[in-house]
Amino acid sequence: MEKRLLYTLWMQSCIGYANPYVMQIINTFETSEQIYRAGEKELRMSGLFTKGQLNKLLNKDLDPAKRIYDRAMQVGARIITISSAEYPSSLRRIPDPPLLLFVKGRLPVHRGLKVAVVGTREPTRLGKQAAYDLSYELTRNKALIISGGAEGVDIQAHKGALTAGGQTICVLGNGLEANYLRKYADVREEIAQHGAVVSEYPVDTAAAAFLFPQRNRIVVGIADCTLVVEGELDSGSLVSASKAAEQHKMVFAVPGSLDNKKALGTNYLLTKGARAAVRSQDIIEWYDTRRSADDISPPVLSSKVIDSARSITKQRLNEAERYISMFQGAEDDKNEDYEQIQENLVSARKKIQITQEPEQDIKDQAPREEDQEPEWTYRVTGRKKGIHSILSGRKRLTGTEKVGYYEPEKQEKTAILHEKTDNTSSKTEKTDAETLSMLTKPALTVYHTISEIPKAAEVISAELELSATEVLTALSELEMYGLAEVNGYGLYHRK
Repeated sequence: MEKRLLYTLWMQSCIGYANPYVMQIINTFETSEQIYRAGEKELRMSGLFTKGQLNKLLNKDLDPAKRIYDRAMQVGARIITISSAEYPSSLRRIPDPPLLLFVKGRLPVHRGLKVAVVGTREPTRLGKQAAYDLSYELTRNKALIISGGAEGVDIQAHKGALTAGGQTICVLGNGLEANYLRKYADVREEIAQHGAVVSEYPVDTAAAAFLFPQRNRIVVGIADCTLVVEGELDSGSLVSASKAAEQHKMVFAVPGSLDNKKALGTNYLLTKGARAAVRSQDIIEWYDTRRSADDISPPVLSSKVIDSARSITKQRLNEAERYISMFQGAEDDKNEDYEQIQENLVSARKKIQITQEPEQDIKDQAPREEDQEPEWTYRVTGRKKGIHSILSGRKRLTGTEKVGYYEPEKQEKTAILHEKTDNTSSKTEKTDAETLSMLTKPALTVYHTISEIPKAAEVISAELELSATEVLTALSELEMYGLAEVNGYGLYHRK
């Protein structure tokens, strides 16, 4: 084993995955061995590492890195570093490239068009067919298909490419040997024989929700453009589209029927500058006519599209809340509009596309654990929580009390979004509550933890009892929205 590879494995475990400063680190220290040889003062003076990362970098034990290497060799995986000739050159150019990749198969040396195909895990029948057919046709036209190997659109894209006799790259959001979607193990095996299955994580890393957005940057990073087949407004498909736009790459989307909720995201992208793709030639011809050094124009689509999409989702929830407020007191009043109000409530549920829990007799239910504290965001997570989970500070009553909703007496968490306390800084006062409402829950929690006194990521992690990865992901989100920044010593504070 090359010593350089061992140092890179060690370095990756120290600085974490999807590190936004990875290129600055590489440009400053040039090689992972230089970082390994560097002392505390040199590392600290660079201003590129948090305190937690510094502590790890000062631990020069290479045994964990050796174990990661040995396990990869045991399962037949290869490890290529960012300096390797096999490493995709387009991936090196993104802001936060992975330092290394675990690979089964061979990353194709492809001179033609490379297309990332992304979409929902639960596509419609037409969505599945579109993903398969477009990938098949693109492959027949000498394009290389890159996708994430997930259920739904991803796996159909890989199958279409393989059936066309081409190569494809599958980028996983977990380790190569993780016990995840084993039913597609045979497909991944075929991909490895006709392309590559890739992950930036050690081979036994289990799948986790926060790993998939990190994976998406690699999927679109390898590709020249991204094709979104189906996806809702708050889906990971729009996150991929946003990352592609951040990397100044073209985004294509498959138009969908207006009554297809899985096409809400793709139709929205089309209104914001993405190009429509209903056949492979829509993509091929665009590049044939415009893809030259002095003729290609920057994508119209902005990376802020995901922010606007979340804003639209919130507007839809507000509309639903107005409908639901009509339901209050209806059972007591027994007015003649009662049946119409019930219909409006059903309509509201459909509008926000919440998956309801099985109908039960409310009077026979014990209070659920999630009802012990009011929800405090407008974010739709897709979990089966029921209507009350999207309304800020509302609980469902049980027992002999009437069916309905009420406002709890204490709403400390909700107040964080709306009240301006005496000790709130002038910068915080100027922050639009609308922007805060678009944050994920971890990011919002971290936002209210950091103040004008800078804190290191590990301090935030200890205070909130969140993992280091969750904290760094939340901080990256806050930086993207311009709500937080880091100083030269790796300490984070509000902007």
